[in-house]
Amino acid sequence: MQESENKTDKNTLAEQEDRGSSASSRFLYPLEEKIDFMVVIKAVWRRKWMVMAITALSIVGAIAYLWRSIPLYQVTMQIRPGITNYERDSPKRGWKSNDLQKWIEKWLGPSFLSQVRKRGEKPMRIRAQSARNAQTVSVSLLTPNPQRGKAVLENFFSFLTDPENEQYLDKGVVLARSEIDNEIKDLSNKLNMVETLEKKELLASIAEQERRIRVQEDINALLEQQYLVNQNSLEQLQKQVDIIQKSIEQSTSYSTNAGEKTPNKEQDILLGGFILQQKIYYSSQLQDRIAVLQKNSLNIKAQKIKAQAVIEECKERASLLRLNLDKKISQKKEEISRQIESEKQKVSALAPVERITGPFVTRKPVRPQRDLTVGVAALLGLFLGSAVAVVWERHSA
Repeated sequence: MQESENKTDKNTLAEQEDRGSSASSRFLYPLEEKIDFMVVIKAVWRRKWMVMAITALSIVGAIAYLWRSIPLYQVTMQIRPGITNYERDSPKRGWKSNDLQKWIEKWLGPSFLSQVRKRGEKPMRIRAQSARNAQTVSVSLLTPNPQRGKAVLENFFSFLTDPENEQYLDKGVVLARSEIDNEIKDLSNKLNMVETLEKKELLASIAEQERRIRVQEDINALLEQQYLVNQNSLEQLQKQVDIIQKSIEQSTSYSTNAGEKTPNKEQDILLGGFILQQKIYYSSQLQDRIAVLQKNSLNIKAQKIKAQAVIEECKERASLLRLNLDKKISQKKEEISRQIESEKQKVSALAPVERITGPFVTRKPVRPQRDLTVGVAALLGLFLGSAVAVVWERHSA
C-alpha cells in the first residue's frame, strides 16, 4: 500500500516538473511560439487596471512636460530678391531666391542674431525656406515673445536693406545708387539753372528769328530793285518796238503807193524790202526779250511774296517766343522735376531684398503641440501598459 502511494507521489512530482519546465521555456523563448491575439486581448483585459495606470502615468508625464515647457510662437515674413540695377530703365534683380535663402541661413541670419541677442536670452535661429523655382523666400523665427520676434525680424529686414551693408551684400546696388545719385545732382543743377539757360536759349531763338527777318528784308529790297530795273528795261524795249512798228508801217505804205517802176525805184524797193525784213527780225527779237523780262518780273513778284511770307512767319514766331517765355520756363522746370522724382523712385527701389508680407505671428503656439503630445503619450502608455500586462500574465502562468 505504501509502495503504491509512493509511486503516485512520484508521478505527481514528475508532472509538476514537466509543467514548470514548459512554462519556463515559454517565458524564456516566447518568440518561438505563435502569438495568439485572443490570448493577448484576454491578458490585457485581465490586467486592464495596470494598463490604465501606465497610460495615465504617461499622460500625466506629458501634461507635466507641457506645463514646464515654454510655448513658442512662429513669426514669419515673406521677402524676395530686390532690384539691384537698371538696364534701359528696366529693373534688374541680381539675386536668385535659392541664393538668398542659403545666404540668410549660413551668414546673414547668424551674423545678425549675434549682434541683437540680449544677455540671458535663449539663442534664436532665423530659418529661410524657398520652394524650387519660387520667386519668394519665407523667413521665420521661433520665439516665446511674439512682440520681440516681430521686432527682431523688422530689424533683420532693416539690416538687409541698410545702405551701409549693401557693399557686403551686393556691390551692384552701390554702383547703381551712385550713378543715379549723380544723375539726380546733374538734374538738380539743371533745375537751378533752368531759368537762366532757358532765357538765354529763348533770347537766342528770338535773335535768330530777327536775323532771318533782316535777311529776308534785304532779299526783298534786292528783289524790288531787280523788279524796277526789269520794268525800266521793259518800258524801253516797248518804246523801241513801237518805233520799229511805226517805221514798218511807213515802209509798207511807201512800197504800196509807189508809181511806175524804174531801175532806180526797183533798187529802192529791194533795199526797202531788205531793211523791212531786218526791222521785222529785230522787232521779233525785242518781243522775245520783252517776254523774258515779263517772265522775270513774274518770278520776282513770286519771290517777293515768298520772302514776305517768311518775314511774317518769323515775326509771328518771335512774338510767340516773347509771350511764352515764362510758360516755357515753368514747363521746363516741371519736366526736370518729374525726371528728378523718377530717379528718386529708382533709388528708393534699389535694395538687395524686397519685403512682400509680414512679419506675422501665429495666434497659437506652434511648439509644443499640446494635442499631439498628449495623444502620442496616451498611445505610448497604452502600448507600454499592454506589453507589461502580457509579460506579467505569462510570467504568472
